[in-house]
Amino acid sequence: MSVNGIFGQLTKSQGDLCTLDDFKDVTLWPLRMNVLPPMKGEKIAAFGYASTSVVAEIGQRVTFQLNPSTSRGAVTEVFPEKRDSCLLSFPSFEVQGHFIGGMSGGPIFNEAGDLCGLICSGYDDASVAYGVVLWPMVGIRIDHRIPDVISPPPYTLLELARAGLMDVCDWHDVEANVEPYEDRDGTKKIRLKTP
Repeated sequence: MSVNGIFGQLTKSQGDLCTLDDFKDVTLWPLRMNVLPPMKGEKIAAFGYASTSVVAEIGQRVTFQLNPSTSRGAVTEVFPEKRDSCLLSFPSFEVQGHFIGGMSGGPIFNEAGDLCGLICSGYDDASVAYGVVLWPMVGIRIDHRIPDVISPPPYTLLELARAGLMDVCDWHDVEANVEPYEDRDGTKKIRLKTP
């Protein structure tokens, strides 16, 4: 498998934006997102690429040795606004499980197989890890043209869900229950209303 950087040559220390080749024979299935925070006690499975390494660089083409990692666990705590002011200052959840360094950004799935979070923190020597919840992402603007479907870009994930272009579970609840607030520092933020 090769990875092509969109900003010139992709080096070992770069590469947040890339395209993946060699997926011509791969069948992809629809991904359902559950944007509400997972429930305490809910079982999860996570996937990432810890210890992936570069094996060759030729021009703008980089070849990696992929080392997929999986982890299972259960949600032990949900932080609706933030866990703390420094490391996890956003809506997140704690997992009794082991996310190895390098898995960050990988998907977290609930028992139904829905994407319910992204890996954001783990410690190699601890059995506690953290995931970021998805509901704040429904407002992210995507500047990608989808011909003959909806109005010109940018689109939000919420607009794509409304149009039926993304399978997003509970987006109605997020839309109905988001409220603005100011934190102690006077910074304007949004949160989900608590039931």
